[in-house]
Order: sequence, then C-alpha cells, then structure tokens
Amino acid sequence: MSLPLTLPAYALTPTASVQVVINPNYYTALVNFYSGPTLIATVAVMQADPTVNIPDNLVLGSTTLTSGSVTLQIPGNIIPGNITLAAKGTDGPTKQPLNINAIVAQWNLNQ
Repeated sequence: MSLPLTLPAYALTPTASVQVVINPNYYTALVNFYSGPTLIATVAVMQADPTVNIPDNLVLGSTTLTSGSVTLQIPGNIIPGNITLAAKGTDGPTKQPLNINAIVAQWNLNQ
C-alpha cells in the first residue's frame, strides 16, 4: 500500500476524464478534472464535507459540465470507498445533453 493513492482515470467522454487521489488518512480525496492531459479543476472532498459542488460550466474538451457534485464514501472493513459524480452538461459540437451519475473511483481500506 502506497499513499497517497492515485487511482486510474475515469473517462467521462473521449476528451474529458476524472482522476482521484486519496490522501493517507483515507478521509480526504482530491478529484481532478482533465481536458485531455490538461488539469482544468480540482475539488476536495472529506469525511466532514462528503458532498461538494463542482465548478459550474466546467469545460473539458468538447464537454461542458453545467452543474454537478462529487460525493465521498470512505472505506470500511466491509465496504470499499468510492467517489460518485453526479453532473449535467453537454457534449460535442451539437451540444448533446449529458447526464452523468457514476462511481468514478473505488478503493479498498488496505489498498
């Protein structure tokens, strides 16, 4: 086990991804939003404040997240920890509606 733990990126679309870094105490995570390889925004979630809004109108390549939030579930002995993203936006040049409700990261207590 090596903390902080950087989890694999979760692809939202071909041009947008989310990568989560778990801090050594397991009670805090940084959620990084990328446009291709470029870091665009970071939000921190922690046990004391497990649901945090993402920046409005977050542009990630051809994807725009107009609103949303990330939620932290800390791991326990039986259940894994996870980060859930719930967001609305548009994707592509035609601005197709995009609704995301996904677990973008998951890890075990002793990972």
